Amino acid sequence: MMGGGTTDFDNETHLMNRAIAEKLDGADLFQSWSEKSPEGLTLEDVLKTVRSATAQGEKGIPIYVDPAALKRAGVTMQSPVTFDQEELPPVTALRLMLRTLRLEPAIRDGVLFIGSAVPGK
Repeated sequence: MMGGGTTDFDNETHLMNRAIAEKLDGADLFQSWSEKSPEGLTLEDVLKTVRSATAQGEKGIPIYVDPAALKRAGVTMQSPVTFDQEELPPVTALRLMLRTLRLEPAIRDGVLFIGSAVPGK
């Protein structure tokens, strides 16, 4: 729709983004993270846990990891992630874990997007 109005597409996207945020808020991520090996978690482990913890009988939330953001941050899917604040809400914990790798989560167009935390990138 021209003139800055809201379209059905915008409303649908908003609803998908909200559904993802609600699934993340309700996910029990810490139990899964604490069951991992003593060597710790990798970025891949974290994202697999997010997907499985949000499945609720489905595939789990869609996640896209921007390869250029990984390259800019100097990390890979096998990079170790550390975080031990179990009393935080899941979304906050995920954001802080990713920030240790100079990455930032965002929900866009019905997808959990993992991109660069570097300003202007």
